[in-house]
Amino acid sequence: MSLKQKGAAASKWTSLSTIVVTLIQFGQLAILSRLLQPSDYGLMGMITVVVGFAQIYSDVGISNAIIYRQHISKQQLSSLYYLNVLSGVFVFILVIGISPLIAMFYNEPRLLIPLCVISLMFVIIPIGQQYQVLSQKELRFNQLAKFDMLSYTLGLIVAITSAWLNAGVMSLVLGQLTTSTVKTVCLVLVGMRLWRPGFHFKFHEVREFIAFGAYQMGEKTIHFFSTNVDYIIIGKFFGAQVLGYYTFAYQIATIPVMKINPMVTQVSLPIFARIQNEKKRLREGYLTIIRYLNMINYPLYVGLIVTAPLLIPLVFGDKWQGGILFLQILSGMGLIRSTIQPNTSLLISIGRADLSFKWTILSMSILLPSIAVGAYLNEATGIALGYVVAQFILTYFNYRMLKRVLSVNWLEYGWALVQPLLYCSGVAAYAWLIHWISDDTSYLNLGLTIGGAVVIYVVLTWLFNKRLVRELLQLVFKRQQLATAKLSS
Repeated sequence: MSLKQKGAAASKWTSLSTIVVTLIQFGQLAILSRLLQPSDYGLMGMITVVVGFAQIYSDVGISNAIIYRQHISKQQLSSLYYLNVLSGVFVFILVIGISPLIAMFYNEPRLLIPLCVISLMFVIIPIGQQYQVLSQKELRFNQLAKFDMLSYTLGLIVAITSAWLNAGVMSLVLGQLTTSTVKTVCLVLVGMRLWRPGFHFKFHEVREFIAFGAYQMGEKTIHFFSTNVDYIIIGKFFGAQVLGYYTFAYQIATIPVMKINPMVTQVSLPIFARIQNEKKRLREGYLTIIRYLNMINYPLYVGLIVTAPLLIPLVFGDKWQGGILFLQILSGMGLIRSTIQPNTSLLISIGRADLSFKWTILSMSILLPSIAVGAYLNEATGIALGYVVAQFILTYFNYRMLKRVLSVNWLEYGWALVQPLLYCSGVAAYAWLIHWISDDTSYLNLGLTIGGAVVIYVVLTWLFNKRLVRELLQLVFKRQQLATAKLSS
């Protein structure tokens, strides 16, 4: 099977998995928002910070190194496997040990038991993690898609059942733990048929991977801290209730950038790695990805901004009214962030973990002052606004980095960012017109707003960019692989 055919198959399954998983997560959010309180989501937001930070070190930063290196011996894979498992066990013990300190930091004794339970993830996930990386490298996304859909479905069932039984924040913990466990079991059962680690471990065989991974861990540590400092500040100074509103809004606002972008970047990373020495093809492929992602993400984010006052009370309940403004602001942040995020896959695919690390340091140096100023001026809402300002600044530096790595022209890059915004302006104008005519909070009003916005966006895109519409329709109905549409030409 050619690289193009593998890419097409990968796109089909990642697209299907992304759609199903996104629907499951949105459905879970809609159902659990009726069963849980904002403070439960606030507690989960505090837990998420600890779990996300610890996961960086349980991976030892070697997953992307395995994808980047095109030739790895079975002995090296065995050594890397055991290194990953041992680091996971170490992180598990560490999180258990510091759980009382974390609960004390937030002044939330309710955190102690959920933290100890969810820390089991660090023992479970590394057992199957290398099988997932190898599947990504070989573009076996059909297996990964099936595992994702099954694990998220079972996680949904466990979370809703637990919430129905008044488990509170533990329903979110048990749902996430179930998802991780089921996926790991599937990865191991299938992966061991193709390769299983031998009783072999030599440190010198993994030294070069650790050197590559050190940049990854450093980058991810700084990136995670800079992108989660909002959770830390809000949880510490404003409490679980406010953090609950913020976490709830953040989960909705990041669905496109966390689900749609990875659908492309997971496939493009191993493909880019195979053509890492062909700058022209890399540039064309990267710009193609940016254009497609922007055409999909922009209308979703503009839609969230204009429909938030209707969407939240109708779908999630009146008790989440406090999250409306957060959702609108964070959707603006997500729109800009979605244009920057793919640069990580590009840099890793060409082996520039050092440059990716420097980019993360730059991001933090811009993000932290923006958040600090925002918090000083307008407390929790100001923190969200600080994120938006920081993303605007980072867009400029992202162009500078792409110009250096791929010789990207500012005009074609800028047009890829601005063009979909022009179409979205028609969507926004229509939505505000509907709201001006009738500010009634009803499903009919929400349906008219969404339905009309979709029609306007499609018509404008068709009138001014027929080629793009045809390619997107081809992607949906003929299941062509967008990431390799130009790479394979």
